[in-house]
Amino acid sequence: MREKRINSEEIARLAGVSRSTVSRVINNCKNVHPKTRERVLKIIGEYSYAPDFSAQMLAGKPSNTIGLFFASNRSSNQISAEDLLVNFMIERIIEIASDYDYFVLTKMIHDVHSEQNHMKIREMFVQRRIDGGIFVGFPNYYAPIEEMVASNYVVGIMDQNIPGRNETNRIIVNFDDDTMERAVEYLYQLGHRDIMVVLGDHRRFNGVQKEQAFYRAMDRLGLKVRKDWVLRGYFNRNIAYSEMEGFFRYRHSRMPTAVVCACDDMAYGVMDSLYEHGFRIPDDISVLGVDDSFMSRYTKPPLTTFRVDFEAMLKNLTENVIACIQKPFETPCRMTFGSTLVVRGSCRAINAGTAGIAGEEDSVTAEENIEVNIM
Repeated sequence: MREKRINSEEIARLAGVSRSTVSRVINNCKNVHPKTRERVLKIIGEYSYAPDFSAQMLAGKPSNTIGLFFASNRSSNQISAEDLLVNFMIERIIEIASDYDYFVLTKMIHDVHSEQNHMKIREMFVQRRIDGGIFVGFPNYYAPIEEMVASNYVVGIMDQNIPGRNETNRIIVNFDDDTMERAVEYLYQLGHRDIMVVLGDHRRFNGVQKEQAFYRAMDRLGLKVRKDWVLRGYFNRNIAYSEMEGFFRYRHSRMPTAVVCACDDMAYGVMDSLYEHGFRIPDDISVLGVDDSFMSRYTKPPLTTFRVDFEAMLKNLTENVIACIQKPFETPCRMTFGSTLVVRGSCRAINAGTAGIAGEEDSVTAEENIEVNIM
């Protein structure tokens, strides 16, 4: 009666060869006699033998697998643009890696502060289940990332900037730092002077980038920023919606003429709240997003936004991670990608002469309001 599990030593005994010969057959080495190879493969087939993956990793053999880690800020079971974007990213990274004969092992991290999640990430690297990792959506400083980089694993990161960290095994793709500035300029050109902002996550580098760019633009254009017109949606639709609801609940001032959001997903939450309070978009108020998520063309009205080339970002990040795994880089790899304005129906021009200017008592400067917390 056949054993349920059989090891390479038993395969070697049954085939009348050494264990090293079995290993050479499994790894398709050429220095094995055809008849010997045929005999070993026949035994392997009869016993449905599969090599011990863990043993191969311990032997230092590459897994041809990349770990893909996503930090998700999804706070409910409602499907949102974040889900669609994450699904797109996963699909593209898998396709790109497959072109290079690499597998992708994906892990969603819903709690970036969980020590259990930290341990799981570390184990995937240390146990050599993966040859390198790609991280998307994490805080600018994230201990497991820094530990893996310090341990000389190849790590690809979307959205990170830590001054002085220029390791050659740290592959980074970033968004440009002026998209939010251009968004404010666009609204200004349409005549808007009273502009509300919904900011992202100040723990992420891109969140700080966009926040600083917003204040730069407002200051350069001579526009005041009202404290109650600065909301923080953490790149999440539901949180942005709640922030708008809080604004309406405690509102003691006039409405802005436009709202600029640090991502499209938050713009959807803002639009939901505005509609519920009887405002028409863009007749009563304009809404502008950043990202050009898949759903943006289907909102009512379609969302005017800045398109980010995620396709190019993912392709460059994945290809460079694989290239660095195969041959360590001698110089740091840092890439930055810009954006393009996509004009749809959620913004309209107004008479600049009728747009009010926020009073001094309600305004706030960039230095007073920006929370720079990227470490």
